[in-house]
Amino acid sequence: MEARANEKELINQKIARLELSALQSQMNPHFIFNALNSIQAYVLNNETQKAEKYIQLFSKLIRKFLDFSRKKFISIDEEINILELYTSIEMMRFNNRFITEIHCDKKISKDLEIPSLLIQPFVENAIKHGLSKKKEGGLLKISFDNYDDTITCTIFDNGIGRKNASTQNQQSNSKKHQSLGTELIKERINTLNTLYKTPIELEIIDLLNPSGTKVIIKIPKQV
Repeated sequence: MEARANEKELINQKIARLELSALQSQMNPHFIFNALNSIQAYVLNNETQKAEKYIQLFSKLIRKFLDFSRKKFISIDEEINILELYTSIEMMRFNNRFITEIHCDKKISKDLEIPSLLIQPFVENAIKHGLSKKKEGGLLKISFDNYDDTITCTIFDNGIGRKNASTQNQQSNSKKHQSLGTELIKERINTLNTLYKTPIELEIIDLLNPSGTKVIIKIPKQV
């Protein structure tokens, strides 16, 4: 029993380290720099209302990141709220070159909890490495669907696709950040699966005609 307790404690410590790394990855200097640049551009163009709105959204997002990073689990409602904030900021930054649709199955209780900040890195990748490369007509769809004992989150974008993004970002910092962010989340999922004995399933699908990416995350309700 003592050995099992020690093993569980080690896994908890690993999760804590991963959560810290994930937070640092999400609040990366490039994101903050781009946000501040956007605010400065609004001010220089005398678009004070847009600047004030951006600052308000950005401040809320940072506070929520810091708050949720201390929690292992958050409710579906909280997850959707942070995704709405994040995508609103990015849509403003990219001058509405893409739109976002977020859907939650009415059968899902919004009080139901899932691992915190699990979805956002995949949404970030969809925007940064897919949709931001399109001049117009971008679409990001995030859905939470109910299947018996599982919540399935699907993230779809009609961006340029991972292969084209990888070619464009070769030898760049953005490629490194995408790789690190994805690997951190995969490692966190593996650790959660070990700790709770209930597998979270992850599938990333490259779409060819039209181009884009679909990420499917299946989260057991008992996690």
